[in-house]
Amino acid sequence: MTAEDKLKILWNLVLRLDERNLVLQYLLYHRIGNVALGSYKSISQETGLSISKVCSYLRILEEKDFIKRRGNGAFLINEDILPFEDAYENEA
Repeated sequence: MTAEDKLKILWNLVLRLDERNLVLQYLLYHRIGNVALGSYKSISQETGLSISKVCSYLRILEEKDFIKRRGNGAFLINEDILPFEDAYENEA
């Protein structure tokens, strides 16, 4: 494997991480407390990702305990990943 091939593989991994981040960022910006709202279609349209990628990344986020699905377009976000200010407000 050449250095160029290794660089391409690394770049593809970074791009996938960036795409997963887009989905998580969408959920963090479209929430009330730790409940985020968004359909696959709305997440897809706002992030520029295909619906199949959105579904895949939501499944990964759920498997890693970042989110839990709570019905049609509702996601419960793990409080451990909420911005610091929000986590502090929940303790008060």
